[in-house]
Amino acid sequence: MLYPSDGPSTRKPEFQAVILAGVGSNLEPLTNPHGDKATPKALLPIGNKPMITHVLTWLEEASIKDVLLIVPSSHRQQISHHINSDVSSVSFSSLKIDLETADDEDFTAFGTADILKKFHGKIKSDVIVLPCDFIPPPSLPLSKLLNAYRMDTDQPILTALVYERGATTKEGPGSLIVGIDEKTNTLMYVDAQDDKDEVDIRLSLMYKSPSTRITSRYLDSHVYIFRRTVLDLLAIRPTLSSLKEDVIPFLCKIQYQNKKRIRWGPVLNPQPNPQSLALAHSTTHAHPNFSPSAPEPKLDAADSMPPSHMASPQLKPRTFELENFSAFAVPSSFRCGVVVHRIQYGYAARANTHGTYLELNRQVLLRFLVLCVPLLTGCQALIEGQYIPSSTIDPKAQISTDSIVGQSTRVAERTSIKKSVVGAHCTIGKNVRISGCVIMDHVAIGDGAKLENCVLSAGTQIGERSQLKDCESEPGYEVKSDASLKGERLEI
Repeated sequence: MLYPSDGPSTRKPEFQAVILAGVGSNLEPLTNPHGDKATPKALLPIGNKPMITHVLTWLEEASIKDVLLIVPSSHRQQISHHINSDVSSVSFSSLKIDLETADDEDFTAFGTADILKKFHGKIKSDVIVLPCDFIPPPSLPLSKLLNAYRMDTDQPILTALVYERGATTKEGPGSLIVGIDEKTNTLMYVDAQDDKDEVDIRLSLMYKSPSTRITSRYLDSHVYIFRRTVLDLLAIRPTLSSLKEDVIPFLCKIQYQNKKRIRWGPVLNPQPNPQSLALAHSTTHAHPNFSPSAPEPKLDAADSMPPSHMASPQLKPRTFELENFSAFAVPSSFRCGVVVHRIQYGYAARANTHGTYLELNRQVLLRFLVLCVPLLTGCQALIEGQYIPSSTIDPKAQISTDSIVGQSTRVAERTSIKKSVVGAHCTIGKNVRISGCVIMDHVAIGDGAKLENCVLSAGTQIGERSQLKDCESEPGYEVKSDASLKGERLEI
């Protein structure tokens, strides 16, 4: 449920979740506008549920209450409507969702860390950062990551989730090179650059952690738990623009580069003044100027000035003093923990490419099989406890048990639907063959059409006898009768 974003709060939660819902440019044409109406990536269906619903459910199951949802300005109205709808209000009644916006251009021109800096002042606790498109299997509850962070005796500055790459697709995610000490579940090295033929490893890393294994078998989920003080670091380090490409590698280096630990230790692990700390916990004395952070090191002007494009009154970088601070005052470990999810325990992926979006829909079909019961009066489909009236599906239509058909969708005689997700309010004609497809709401398919491995956006119209294979359409696109298309992105 949406709550007002302003107003003081006396409760400090253990964690705050921040969901970054981008514009979805990687999924074009699926995210192209429909007329003058935006198509939010966060509301694209996976298994006939908006992808943001899967993420919110994951948070709620882990008993996370406070959620900061950051969306593009052009998507606010539709996402707000979804969250405030009757179904969502009941489903996520325990969540306190603060919906905030950033300019659409910010999501495309600047990094994820830049977006996070803009809302630095709203985050008071250790933070869980998530994308709107990561879909975990049932075997991977968020509590597994939270418990890894909680139980870490080394007080981690970061715990990251990586997952094993599934079957390679033609448009799969980019490569990621990581160094993991599997004995201690420590993330020692991250390189997200796709164009590198060589990997540079410092001797200090191998000295610090000789059992580190360098591999490219894992992918970044973009699900991280950060110590709250990492946001203080971002506020005074404008060059840290991307979480994946800048922030995570920087934090990993602090583990084995002494100079970085000495310089940034007071920021990441501030040592409170004992007297001030006692006053802060006192019930009889209020200290108006108390701050739990230690003095911060003086920085060069280039380091201390935040970028103008992300300027915010909430961002007020502080000045640190390094007097009387020595290497011995820095804790020996600023550990970056890691949780590895292996493919044998279920398929996990981000729906940020066409290939993974289609595959995630297929995986949901395996989790929630549709029971199609042939009756004398027709066919009824059971979808998570909801029946489709048999009158909407012709008795001679064939719908496999590994397909989902949405409410109020009509399927005509002698039509076959296999391994597909069909949305609500669709009209499917006679003698249609649909296999391995994702068909969104309000799609009309003419008689005799044949579709294979296609993703059709809402409002798409397919003419009679058309044949499409490996195609994606933008919302509202019209395919003429007798068309034959393969591997096309259908957009105006």
